[in-house]
Formats: sequence, C-alpha cells, structure tokens
Amino acid sequence: MNKEMNIFTKICSKCHLEKDIKMFCRYKNTYQSWCKVCQKEYRILWHEENAYYNHEWYVNNKDSVSQRQLKNYKKIKKLNPEQHLFNSVRSSARS
Repeated sequence: MNKEMNIFTKICSKCHLEKDIKMFCRYKNTYQSWCKVCQKEYRILWHEENAYYNHEWYVNNKDSVSQRQLKNYKKIKKLNPEQHLFNSVRSSARS
C-alpha cells in the first residue's frame, strides 16, 4: 500500500485494501467504511444464513405485511397519480 494516501482512495476496513473512492457507498457527507464488494458479500452471506427466519417471519406476519403494502400503494396512488398510471401501464405491458 502507498504510504501517502491519494485523496481519491480509501482503505476498506473489512478487506484492508486501498481502493478508489468510487468503490465506496456514500452516506450523508462521508463514505462507508466497507467497500461495495465487501458489503455485497456480507449481504449475500447474511441472506443465506437468515433465509429461513425471514420466510418464517413473513408467513407469520403475512396479514400485516399485506395491509402495509396496500396502505403504501394507496398513499402513492393518491400523492402521485401520474407515476401510478405509468407503473400500471408498464406492469401490464410485461404480462
């Protein structure tokens, strides 16, 4: 690694490699400490390890999830009818 860090590079705290700043996600006025590659690997691993729990939670809470989705759908439809119309046309074109 270069002793003098370039202002456009950052060291990932997970893999400890110096990478271009574009390889890090922005958060508010700074950048995440893990690079995008490490974050993606972590998310995939977490999902694999928790897939059964997530599915079980969804099955146990299906009614509340459906109610929340319907509430959000109605809210979006009311706030932005043009976008709702666009999404409706787009989804019907896929069928």
